[in-house]
Amino acid sequence: MSEFNNVVFSRNHYTPHYSTPYRIERVTIHLKDLDTTATIYPLFNINQAPTNLIRFLSQEYNDEILRGDTLPFFDKLAVEEFQNFWFGQFAAVMCIGDEPELSEDITVNEWAKRCLGSFFIKSAYPGRCSHICTTNFLVNAGIRRRGIGFYMCECFLRWAPTLGYSRCIIDLVFETNIGLKRLLEKCGFHKVGKVNSCAMLKSTKDILINSFIFTKEL
Repeated sequence: MSEFNNVVFSRNHYTPHYSTPYRIERVTIHLKDLDTTATIYPLFNINQAPTNLIRFLSQEYNDEILRGDTLPFFDKLAVEEFQNFWFGQFAAVMCIGDEPELSEDITVNEWAKRCLGSFFIKSAYPGRCSHICTTNFLVNAGIRRRGIGFYMCECFLRWAPTLGYSRCIIDLVFETNIGLKRLLEKCGFHKVGKVNSCAMLKSTKDILINSFIFTKEL
């Protein structure tokens, strides 16, 4: 498992081949209720992410791990492990409001009210296959069912080609994760593979469930 972790958490696994970050700028949108303005901020390196925001997202991710139904991890990630995994290449965060930049002065508890979600874009494979990217969406558990995942997926599909990627692959989509399957299908992803008996989740106890592989040309 140590070899796997070295690849998963290493910042050096792949160096993104984009050279024009100015082509990607924050995006301001209106949520379903039409009264809430939100902004998706691109983050090209870990230094652009406020410390307390990283802590909040780490807590959210670890809470999802402990629920035991959508992620492969058994144990929580340390903050440093999470930040290397999530912010190691390119990431984005979606927050309420339209401030020009993210503030370092906001507390973890305040981020819990302001941060709607986050996603990353990274190469799924090294070398000759590095044009294929992958992503992961994390939605604030306290502010769900407002189309946040869809807005982030739309933004991902806009930004990933700008970063130099031409295809995306998302695997380990557990068959019980109805929300993610519907989101990917709504955004034009195609189910191209199935892995039988892939995961033992908390909700399924001793029963191994299947997972699916989705892909989309960018």
